[in-house]
Amino acid sequence: MNDFYPDEDFLKTLTVIYVEDDAETREQLSLFLRRRVGVLVVADSGAAGLEAFRANRAHMIVTDIQMPGMDGLAMVREIRKTDGKVPIIVTTAFEQTDYFVRSIDAGVDKYVTKPVDPDKLNAAMLKLGRRLQKEQIAARVSMLLHKSQLQSMAAEVALAEERERRRIAEGLHDEVIQNLAVAAIKLDGLQLSLLADAACADVRIVRTALGDAIADLRSMTFELSPPMLYEVGLEAALKCLAAEMERTHGIQVQYADDGLEKAVGEEYRATLYRSTRELMINAVKHAQANLIEVTVTRSEDDIHIQVADNGRGFSGKSANMKGSSQGGFGLSSIRERLGKLGGSILVDTEPGAGTRMTLVAPLLPQYKTAR
Repeated sequence: MNDFYPDEDFLKTLTVIYVEDDAETREQLSLFLRRRVGVLVVADSGAAGLEAFRANRAHMIVTDIQMPGMDGLAMVREIRKTDGKVPIIVTTAFEQTDYFVRSIDAGVDKYVTKPVDPDKLNAAMLKLGRRLQKEQIAARVSMLLHKSQLQSMAAEVALAEERERRRIAEGLHDEVIQNLAVAAIKLDGLQLSLLADAACADVRIVRTALGDAIADLRSMTFELSPPMLYEVGLEAALKCLAAEMERTHGIQVQYADDGLEKAVGEEYRATLYRSTRELMINAVKHAQANLIEVTVTRSEDDIHIQVADNGRGFSGKSANMKGSSQGGFGLSSIRERLGKLGGSILVDTEPGAGTRMTLVAPLLPQYKTAR
């Protein structure tokens, strides 16, 4: 977070509203203020100042008190009804205690007596600018902390979900599929012992259905929780996935890895694997590609998994459509899943020019580059 500015530079990032009914004073101070702030909005009455405030995202207000119609304090009271924090400086020729008390009651932060000494006005603005900058930094730190907490919670949920998937998959493999396999073996033995052709035919039908059920369950357990992710790691699992896609769909799939260490958390592994698989299936089913290139690289403290194809591509707007034809559960779902964990997906495509999608996720802290 490198957004801390020296005092003068910070003022140049602000939008300031200046309200003064006297034309000569307004012109002189406007010239002074324009050299010190980012955007200056000038108004010649309290009513015009209030309208300017409602129309602009002001960071600070400098206003005269005594003006015809709505005076400065009346304007301040109206502003305070909707914004209790914007710093307000009043310029006044009055030094009576009554005006100061009324100014404080209205919600004024600083006052400068007239005729206005530019140095005193500048000092007041710098002091309020420092306060405003501290508030902005505190708000940003709070936002980043909240975001970090949300990502941590999302990671815990993803990890718990993946462990449950793995438990179910192991249960299916170790119990259900094994029991069905034993039943298939017994059916094979029964078929050999039967003499009647009709009975043998019925057994063959049951045996075929049982074999299909076993194959479906094996496929289901693999999709629920690919065992290779835990046995050989993400990169090796992706390489096997590329080979499987080539064998299953009859298209050319090329896999490349930069050979650098790219350790990611357990909560990321399954999400990256499934997202890569989904992108590859999309390339086959929807992009009509006959070549897919999967490239896994390390870029500073992130892992990048790029899935590129030579298919028909699509317009950039489609990348933000939920459930679009470019994704079984939509690119927005991949973006949402990764985003909750602190990752992202980059899309580079246009009609007729293929598609390059890059999944980005942070490495484990101990594998990040020391800074």
